[in-house]
Amino acid sequence: MNYFSRNIRFLRAKKGLSQAEMLDCLGFPRTTWSGYENGVSQPDIDGLIRIASFFELSVTELLAEDLTESDYLVLTHSPERPGEKKALAEGPADYRKSSGRTERLLNEIVKARQQVVEKQEQTINALQMLVERLQAELNHLREEK
Repeated sequence: MNYFSRNIRFLRAKKGLSQAEMLDCLGFPRTTWSGYENGVSQPDIDGLIRIASFFELSVTELLAEDLTESDYLVLTHSPERPGEKKALAEGPADYRKSSGRTERLLNEIVKARQQVVEKQEQTINALQMLVERLQAELNHLREEK
């Protein structure tokens, strides 16, 4: 189950932030963030990383765990840290400087993307071999007639 919208609404409230304050911290348009909280839409992978980093969670925790039923406390991450708003709004490359956990998450995503690309390449190669075999078999059948 995907708990994303429930979790971000809960986490924002737990931090005592309004939606407007949240937007200042993360740089999303108001309608976009509202869509996330209402379950109408979800962010792309970079947006997920930005949100997970802000709450100091993994993307998996943000998506797959119901944080409203856990003892999760939002105490370690304050939006008032100097320079943080700027770093969060600029994108994933800047997070590497501010959080080892974020860097690990980014590395996990890069590895996962590489694995997907490798699997796609293997599938394409297998399909090409199959097409070649089918063409050879079709040519053989035509020659027999």
